[in-house]
Parts: sequence; C-alpha cells; structure tokens
Amino acid sequence: MQRFTVKNIILPTKEKSPIVIETSDGARMSGFDVKLADIQPGSVIEVELEVKGKFNNIKKWQLVSGQTPPAAVANTLPAAFPEEQTAVLGAVYLIGRGEVDKESRLGKKTLNWLMAHIPGDEDPAGIKAAKVAPKPPREEAAKPPEAAADDTFKNVGQLFDWAFRTYHLPASQLLKILDVPDTYAIKDFGAARKKIEGYMRNPLTSNPDTQKLK
Repeated sequence: MQRFTVKNIILPTKEKSPIVIETSDGARMSGFDVKLADIQPGSVIEVELEVKGKFNNIKKWQLVSGQTPPAAVANTLPAAFPEEQTAVLGAVYLIGRGEVDKESRLGKKTLNWLMAHIPGDEDPAGIKAAKVAPKPPREEAAKPPEAAADDTFKNVGQLFDWAFRTYHLPASQLLKILDVPDTYAIKDFGAARKKIEGYMRNPLTSNPDTQKLK
C-alpha cells in the first residue's frame, strides 16, 4: 500500500460519481467508499490503487493519522443506496464546515433524511456533529467621531479633520478661509471653527482679512 497526505477532498455532484482525493504531491485518486468523504485535509492515508487508464481507483484504504469527524454518521447509515449515502454525507460535510446553512432547504432535507434512516436516538451523534454554530452578528461600520465642541480641539489636526468631514474642505482652502500662512499660525481653535462656520454660511460676504488668527 502507498502512503499519501491528503490535500483536498472533492465530493461528487452527480449520482454514481466517485469521491476524488487530491494529495499533497499532486496525485489524484478516486473511490466510492462513503467514508472517504470524512477524511480531513492534512490526514495521512494508506491506499491500494488499481490503475485503469488515466484513473487511479482506490481498492482499499486506511487512515494513518488525522480526523474523520462525521464517522458516527457513516457507521450508522444503512448499507443500501450507496449513491444516496454519498450525497447525504457530502451535505453533512458542507453543513459541518458552515458552507451550507442547516436551516436552508438542503440542510433541512439532509437532517430529515438522517432522522428517518438512523435508528435509535432522536438526536443522533451525526446530527449533533453537523450542527453549525450561530454566525456572529455583522459588525456595523465604525461611525465617524462626533464633532468636537469649540473648546475641545486639542490640535490643528482635529480642527482640519472636523472641517473636512463637515464641509469637505481641503487644507489649502482652510488656510485661505482663515487667512493664515500655515497651520502654525492657528492658535485659537474655537475661533477658527466659528470663522469656518461663518464662511460656509455666507462664503460670498465673509472676509478672511478681518479675522486673521495669530
């Protein structure tokens, strides 16, 4: 038997199609054993292959290391209907990974099928394993900070940030409105804010020359 590290499991999308295993060294092999769907990426398996043309068919296999979470489901499914088992296990696998919502049509059909075909407990281990943790609430986009009061601007950066968020004024235009050569000339941030607000209320009559800030 040959030993491989599993890179990916490709579940069948059609009836009577095999489960395909991709290995870390690029090899591909396939088989119809429904338990192959339980193998997790990174697991190490030993396989006996039968080569038919370009296909590597898995005759026998065993897990050397790794996990197979839905094994309880595989061990309790009825022996008949292998294609149906493969489809159900594929759905269980996707539900377990959170890629299919258990409340969706496919999710409900899958769990109902398991309830109908697995004898005994009303909530078998396989269904418990397939349950999906509730998704965390979507985080709301961070809201911009509220505009500071006249006397709470701690530096010219806060003043310019308020002016840009409130009036979309770039720094070059603010310097013209405040009639200062550079930001170092702005000393009274409260007065600067009032001057900006007065200019925006009546930009045609506001006269920057009369309110130069030192």
